[in-house]
Amino acid sequence: MEPLGSSSEQQSSEEEMIEEMISKGLQVNAVHHICELGLVDKFPPVPLLKAFLKNERQAVISIFEDPNNADRAAYLAAHKVRSALWCVIQCIEWWKLEAEFPPENLKKYLEKIETAFNL
Repeated sequence: MEPLGSSSEQQSSEEEMIEEMISKGLQVNAVHHICELGLVDKFPPVPLLKAFLKNERQAVISIFEDPNNADRAAYLAAHKVRSALWCVIQCIEWWKLEAEFPPENLKKYLEKIETAFNL
């Protein structure tokens, strides 16, 4: 039996923390931890980043559906999309995930958003 505080216990704790982040919609934070801890085989980062973008897309749709946002929906949505794209692009570049998730299309979309909304 391994002593308390062993590396397997620490890894288990780290994996639980990552799973909790993922369940709370904090996929980008989870990817940073996954890559830093070398757990990319257990938690592939690219599907998590794609899931984050999908969740953000749903959040943008809900902004447009909320009647309280009628006057500023486009502005709020543009900022939300811009923030999500920027986070994912930075994560891809920081952890050198370009081969698995080329950021070029995300960068083009980000540029379009910034130009269209003068951000």
